[in-house]
Amino acid sequence: SPSLTATLIDVTNDVILSTDGNTAYITNNSGLEIVDISNPASPSLIATCETTNARGVTLSADGNTAYVADYGSGLRIIDISNLNSPTITGTISTPYVARQVAVSADGNTAFVAANHAGLRIIDISDPASPANLSNYNTPGYSWDVKLSIDNKTALVADATSFHIINISDLSSP
Repeated sequence: SPSLTATLIDVTNDVILSTDGNTAYITNNSGLEIVDISNPASPSLIATCETTNARGVTLSADGNTAYVADYGSGLRIIDISNLNSPTITGTISTPYVARQVAVSADGNTAFVAANHAGLRIIDISDPASPANLSNYNTPGYSWDVKLSIDNKTALVADATSFHIINISDLSSP
């Protein structure tokens, strides 16, 4: 099977597909890579967006924004409406390191698994100015987060345990 080795790939951390399945968004220790996979026999690099150390990625519902958990730099919000020219539009630091990110269905809230700092809840309604809303400190190292279909529960994979967190009140998870 074909594989793509792009110039920035050193350690691949995460991958997510566009809704049409033709584009892959890959995080690695150098940033976000956007790859055309419409022809699986010949994938091609479209563009890169350099960040500090991209770990996790998710996309907005409309596919125009990538949210990247950027390890020691927190959350990066990247405009990918022009695939050839991704642009960082917002950044917010998180305590410790950001490992993974999930975004609410309405696109207004990001949930970041932030290692020792647990789950960080961030208002992203203004991508240029994200703001911390609250947090839920898990006992170990929060590595991954997913949201329930109704967006009222966050599922957090912690190095020592699994947490089901009620997030219906964002100010008090």
